[in-house]
Amino acid sequence: MKHKKVFGWFIILYGIYLLTMAAYFLFGQIINSDDNERDRGRSFFIHEQTTAC
Repeated sequence: MKHKKVFGWFIILYGIYLLTMAAYFLFGQIINSDDNERDRGRSFFIHEQTTAC
């Protein structure tokens, strides 16, 4: 029962993490309306995802 509770918390925290990343990404898209800035932000976002592992 305890293991199931920990797993549930992990899902909640991971969900919050994904929402935060999505919010940062979308916020960056809105601020950097210039195409070059947007492409740089996207590559930075991908770089962050790959180095997080």
